[in-house]
Amino acid sequence: MKLKGIMETSLGGFLTFRGFADFEEIARISKPDDDYQRGTIEQHSKELQGFLERGENLFFPELVLGCYLPEDEEEIQRLEEFIWAFQDNQKGNFGFKKLNIGIQSPKPYGDSTFKVATLSTLKERNDENIFFRIDGNHRITAFENLKSKTKDLKLIIAVCIIFFRTKEEYSKQAKIIFHNLNFKAVPLSMEQNLQLIFEDNSNFPDEKLKDDKAFGLPYYYAKKASKLSFTEYFKNLENIFDNNKRSSFLDFFKFLEAIKVEIEIEDMQGRLNSINEIFKDKNLKETNNTSLFFAFLFYAISGQATKKIELFKKWVLNNHIYKAKMDLASLVHIFDEIYNSRIQKVFVAMAFKNTNNIWSSIVDVYNELVAEGYELSKEHQHKQIYLPYRVDKEDIESKDIIEKIKNGIKGCDLMIADLTYSRPNVYYEIGLAEGQNKPLILLFDENENMQISKEKAVHFDLITKDRINYSSNDLEGLKNDLKCKLKNILENICKPIRRD
Repeated sequence: MKLKGIMETSLGGFLTFRGFADFEEIARISKPDDDYQRGTIEQHSKELQGFLERGENLFFPELVLGCYLPEDEEEIQRLEEFIWAFQDNQKGNFGFKKLNIGIQSPKPYGDSTFKVATLSTLKERNDENIFFRIDGNHRITAFENLKSKTKDLKLIIAVCIIFFRTKEEYSKQAKIIFHNLNFKAVPLSMEQNLQLIFEDNSNFPDEKLKDDKAFGLPYYYAKKASKLSFTEYFKNLENIFDNNKRSSFLDFFKFLEAIKVEIEIEDMQGRLNSINEIFKDKNLKETNNTSLFFAFLFYAISGQATKKIELFKKWVLNNHIYKAKMDLASLVHIFDEIYNSRIQKVFVAMAFKNTNNIWSSIVDVYNELVAEGYELSKEHQHKQIYLPYRVDKEDIESKDIIEKIKNGIKGCDLMIADLTYSRPNVYYEIGLAEGQNKPLILLFDENENMQISKEKAVHFDLITKDRINYSSNDLEGLKNDLKCKLKNILENICKPIRRD
């Protein structure tokens, strides 16, 4: 190892060396100190590797290393002699077990002087890890990872080395310096950084943001979206952002890119208009929950059904989600899990004969709900009319009717069962559904009940269960009651979560 630079006593009385060195050599002769260094952040390391690999606008502030020279009592005395000679502007070579320090005659510089110093080790001496990394560990680690893939990588880096009198002094002071370097300064926020980029069209035009690997489409989309005037066009959304509009939109578009959602930035104002309408609600208008806002925008951009967005709004309001602190990915994941567990497949159990009017009424209600945006299954159709599942209406012939019933009930999310005529197959199917905890809507024709025997009335084990009593002479009444019942069940995901 051989490093050449300037040495002087710096602020705080620290003996400090400053110079330039090969990045690879600095990586070899230094190591992180686990007592205070953070573990490397994988994403940050990847970004730094990309920055080093591209080489464009490549600049880093100096790396800061630390070293305590004495390794025994004899070397402590040797260090005192060196410091006295150094302060007396003497030149010479001063040897320590870790390294040698060569000081040239001081050079005049205005009213002061500076001392050129050379740090070196003997060839037979192992010089790996003789310095500790106080600041710059992420940069060095990124270089090491990149160097393992790119053998001919050659970079020169500025370096500062602080020397300590003893191991104990290093242990205490290095942590303080690390803290001061990393936490005392007020860093340029992402929002401030993006403001500089987005408002500089000459150096960062749209095409550069879209095509440059250092940026990418999320930056371009964030620039366009953040320039929209929320105070003028989207007054219900004014409270969403707290001086973080650019960075929030950037995070949002990176999220969309990661899950491969296609974006039409020209439609953004229209999407925001629809969200602005949703946020007319008092509780939503007053919230500054950016994750919630972006969840609504995500569902709008990704082409989700209007009904899903309506259900999401009801779920948010009923459960006070607008007060929750939750990131966008978690919020979307939770609601999608709830939404995907909703009712879709409906199984109908009823007498096969003399019930065409009742069946038609059920089908009418089913199609009305589909037309209103409820995502009921469209698997079964007849002449462009959607049908709930009914065993005897299936096009595929099967000799094993029991197997068809079992499979149909197993795959359904809800059963509608007409108890009129007390058909054994209906009660059998209800038993299977109850055994699998399927929701039930029971129907019973009271008008027909007046004309049949007691043996064909509702069985005692179901007589206390809630049911829709209808009259075959009033099918509109049946349809209204059934539709209301089904809508309540379909929108059950929006009900408040019970907290026992």
